[in-house]
Amino acid sequence: MWFRIVLELLYFCYVIADTPGVLNLDYKSFDKVVNAFDVALVMFSGDHGTVDYLEQLADAISGDSTAIIAQVKLETAAIEPPMPDYDYPEYPNEGGEAEPINGELADRYEIRKTNWPEFRLFKRELSRPLVFKYPDDSEDPVAAFKSFLESHGVFLGKEGCLRSMKGLVEKFFSGAQDTAELVSEAKAKVEKYDSEMERRSAKVYVTYLERVAEKGHSFVSHEQERLRRLLDADMSPAKRKEVQNRANIIESFKLSSPKQEL
Repeated sequence: MWFRIVLELLYFCYVIADTPGVLNLDYKSFDKVVNAFDVALVMFSGDHGTVDYLEQLADAISGDSTAIIAQVKLETAAIEPPMPDYDYPEYPNEGGEAEPINGELADRYEIRKTNWPEFRLFKRELSRPLVFKYPDDSEDPVAAFKSFLESHGVFLGKEGCLRSMKGLVEKFFSGAQDTAELVSEAKAKVEKYDSEMERRSAKVYVTYLERVAEKGHSFVSHEQERLRRLLDADMSPAKRKEVQNRANIIESFKLSSPKQEL
């Protein structure tokens, strides 16, 4: 029952989100949504859009169903006055100052306007969120955020990717374990996943491990190219999602593979 409630909440949040994959929260929805996940990275800022890499972060963790990226707006932008030649209706705050909103959240987490945007990482086992220092201009913000999230247990994998299977792929390419044993271990994991979607993804991992073992590391690049061509063609939304998930999985193979051998 609780899972259905969370899904309904997420649907509502996604509908009003400014950035794909990033949830918009307010003082009414904040606790309900954040408390439903193991980890939540939340940006607190004004009503001036969002930093351009939040969508990249949301995409990077889309394979982790226990984590979310969200934002809380702490003021509404002032509405520009209409052109004088037209008879527009009157709007609240027209031509005025930006108005603060969600002030209780700003007070609760000691967010100061002079520091916007500010980031907090909420973890289920912690009573207070962790403060993430906004990266300097000289840093790679996406890399800095990914490192921070990964250090706190967030699985960096796109949709369709699986944490435990990623570990097997890394072992496969490192040569730390016999290939046949790894493939057998991967097959044994398939039925242990709870959802049908996860089982389908696990079967793709098994297939790819077998193909790489049979055809060599060059299979990874060839499969990536094949899937790129498929994604350029017309197909149903369901089929496109299936192919994209396969592309995400084979990309994880690419990242784990010795680059010089591909």
